[in-house]
Amino acid sequence: MRGLNDQAVNEKIASIWAQFDDSPSGKKEVYDKYKNLLTLARPGAANPSRGRVVFQQVCATCHTLFGEGAKIGPDLTGSDRRNLDYLLDNILNPSAIVPETYRVSNVTMKDDRVLSGIVLNQTDRMLTIQTVNEKLTLEKSAIESVKGSELSMMPDGLLNNLSEGQTADLFAYLMSQAQVELPR
Repeated sequence: MRGLNDQAVNEKIASIWAQFDDSPSGKKEVYDKYKNLLTLARPGAANPSRGRVVFQQVCATCHTLFGEGAKIGPDLTGSDRRNLDYLLDNILNPSAIVPETYRVSNVTMKDDRVLSGIVLNQTDRMLTIQTVNEKLTLEKSAIESVKGSELSMMPDGLLNNLSEGQTADLFAYLMSQAQVELPR
């Protein structure tokens, strides 16, 4: 929603989710919280098998790891997953560095709908967009405008709804060198 760059929408977001502070000091505070959790508080208690379940629930709708998951976002298998700072930077601030192929575009339709997603393909007559939920092929004649953004489709705050244990488990799985068994 913030990608619409509408001041009224941004003010409404701030009033509803006041805890979302994307100032440099707010981002550093969140980063430090998770860095401390994952290096000091819980690393020995983390369980990569439980983390695989968290990954399936939170991440696999867009990402692939060890051949499992969707292919909307990048495949994480070959990334620098053993580097905690790399993971934290990309998870806590997903729009910091976004390759063009993963940037969100906002498509305003002539019927007043606004669709947000990644433009996969376009021809003179059609535009194909991948939203969070589906791939849509749209007639360009039904489109009012297409505005690209610098934002990732991956939302901020993905870890907000996870417990400390779930977060530690997720990172243990993300940092594992090979696929792990699902918990029994």
